[in-house]
Amino acid sequence: MDQGGSERVLLALKILTSRYDPNAENTATQEEVDELRSFLGDEAAGCSLDQIACMVIQREIKRQEENRS
Repeated sequence: MDQGGSERVLLALKILTSRYDPNAENTATQEEVDELRSFLGDEAAGCSLDQIACMVIQREIKRQEENRS
C-alpha cells in the first residue's frame, strides 16, 4: 500500500473507532474529511462519515488486490 493509501485507511479507522474510545482525540478534522470525500468523488455524496470511512477502506483493499494481480 502506498503512503497515501495507508494514510487514508488510518484516517478511516480513526473515524470509525474514535467514538468507542473515551480517551481518543477528536475525530477527523473537516480538512481530513474533505480529503476523503475528494478521494471518493461523487460516490461520497450524501454519505455519512462512517459510510465514507468504510468506502475508503473498501477501495484501498480493492486497489491492493488489483496490484497483486
